Amino acid sequence: LGNLEVLTLGNNMFSGEFPFRDVTPRLCRLDLKRNLLTGRISDSDTEKFENMVHFSVAENNFTGDVRSFFMSQNLTWLDLSGNSFRGELPYFFTNSSRIERLDLSEN
Repeated sequence: LGNLEVLTLGNNMFSGEFPFRDVTPRLCRLDLKRNLLTGRISDSDTEKFENMVHFSVAENNFTGDVRSFFMSQNLTWLDLSGNSFRGELPYFFTNSSRIERLDLSEN
């Protein structure tokens, strides 16, 4: 799967911890919304997502720091809603002009 750029696995009954700790750097869109995934997502999990444009893990049971998700300067869509994330938005993000959708509700 070394050339994988888009992975959409939303609206399933997948369970377990964050399954993509070793992903291809080409991945630019990851959608895992509405599953039964759990656990902590950390900086080390997201550091390879430098080309990420669209990232959604909405409506799971993830925890972690919101700052872990601002790994890509290309990020335009970030949906972390319906989890248990916490923390503050990084300063550089508040001045970002690329973000088009940001949903942090119900955390």
